[in-house]
Amino acid sequence: MYRRIPLSSTLLLNEQSQILEKTGRQVFHFGFGQSPFPVSPILRDALMKSAHHKEYTPVQGLKSLRDQVAKYHSSFEQRQISGDQVFIAPGSKALIYTIMSAYEQAAVLIPAPAWVSYAPQAKLIGHSSFLMQTEYTQRYRITAEQLEITLKKASKDHETLLVVLNSPGTVDSGYQGEIKVILFNTTIKKVKIEKGQKVAQAVLCPVIGGRWVDLVKVSEIKEKDRNNNGFGSTGL
Repeated sequence: MYRRIPLSSTLLLNEQSQILEKTGRQVFHFGFGQSPFPVSPILRDALMKSAHHKEYTPVQGLKSLRDQVAKYHSSFEQRQISGDQVFIAPGSKALIYTIMSAYEQAAVLIPAPAWVSYAPQAKLIGHSSFLMQTEYTQRYRITAEQLEITLKKASKDHETLLVVLNSPGTVDSGYQGEIKVILFNTTIKKVKIEKGQKVAQAVLCPVIGGRWVDLVKVSEIKEKDRNNNGFGSTGL
């Protein structure tokens, strides 16, 4: 016996698009997931210099890399972090799969729409998954009522519950409001966020038309249609 999972919608769409393009058909590709940004020249050159290495690496990642990551975050977060606390992975999905694998039996709660890999990952491991459908009127966020209902439903047959929060994390170029962070406390205990405490991390990626550009500081900006409107305000 083995577990069956459907083909990845993203990969299937890519393959079908390539087949149509080879026949001369024009394809407007709406399969998201693959990064459209160019590879950083710094990363490219570093990969080229290390291309001759073929040794197995430690499961946790190269110690020199983990130490550098720890050094950066120790400085950025103003707290001591060691390389032993760092785990290197090729992407977030691999880390999510590893976390889910640590449990013998669990229910995975997934706000939808979501990336197509989460539910199949849970199925491969033998976990049950529960989708919490969000709507445009909710700005695609789960509500406390939804979470409570799903938790009660899932907890009937499972002792361990994993919640995968899936929310937009990219700040649109037209957005001009205050940048905020979504925090969801799944416990009944109060959590106090101290001033200066790190709760998120932002990465500035200045890419326009596939070319790297410089960021320029200005004293004021002209108001745009998007302005400070939040998730779902564009109708997409």
